[in-house]
Amino acid sequence: MRSLRASCIFFLIAALSTCAAHGQMRAPAELSSLPPWQGEQAAAKLSPPQYVFRDANGQIVVSCASEEHPGHRILYRFWLPNRVEPQVTASVTGNNEFVYSYKLRNAAGAVSTIADWSIVGPANQQITVAHPVWKGSNARVPVAPQGLLPKEPAGAYLFWAAISAPQLAPGRELDDFTIRSKFLPGLTTGYAKDDGILREPGEEFPEPVVEVLTRLQRAYVWQKPFLTVGPRFARGTPLPEIVAAFRKDVASLIDQGLLSAASPYVHEFMQAPVIKASPQSPLEKDIDRAFRISAAAAQ
Repeated sequence: MRSLRASCIFFLIAALSTCAAHGQMRAPAELSSLPPWQGEQAAAKLSPPQYVFRDANGQIVVSCASEEHPGHRILYRFWLPNRVEPQVTASVTGNNEFVYSYKLRNAAGAVSTIADWSIVGPANQQITVAHPVWKGSNARVPVAPQGLLPKEPAGAYLFWAAISAPQLAPGRELDDFTIRSKFLPGLTTGYAKDDGILREPGEEFPEPVVEVLTRLQRAYVWQKPFLTVGPRFARGTPLPEIVAAFRKDVASLIDQGLLSAASPYVHEFMQAPVIKASPQSPLEKDIDRAFRISAAAAQ
């Protein structure tokens, strides 16, 4: 396993969308709890009152009484900026320092261009985020939620944005996104979105509307989350701690329906001291490769 430390390991981690090949990802509660839009008259009669709805086409609808113009109602529609389909190919190389290289594709089925994307990394660390054209940034502030690994603490956004470069259109791909870090690789959440901004329609929304819209702007709702590999474990992290972290991640993915507990590989990964079963699904293969890189580096 030590020979993996200086080798170049490539693996594909596709975006986990609503009907992902890795499993069925549940809609966030912030979305699934919205009542269906059935028209203004129906909305005005709801008791208790509701103000934010989800149309059958997925569009968000705000319908509420105007506080500035009594007798009038506000009707406002907008799309979440998560109608992108990120697919990431990652490679990890290194020994004392790891270089994480990514190729980002926006699948042909996407509706919107990708204007920026990020992964969750360790906070307050010396990590370099770069790209030849897109602007790279290490936020360092621990405010980025692990949307697909919700039992993990928040990290920092390691972030790329097409500020002065063309955005990534559906069906296009772009490589040379890099992160340099001494942290060993592990599973992490990535996010991608277009450049949609929520603007109020000429007057301020009432507070009950603001409360719901604030929840919709949480990273794992507002953006398209996906699973990838990135800097995760500090140098010197004991191997048993790395094993425990991977098993915790796998348990979380089982809970979300993204992995099957009946899989021989998953069962052995969670229970056996030695894994003899071969990974079968794309997600199992991704986990296996990422785990072997970190395990080799920790020995």
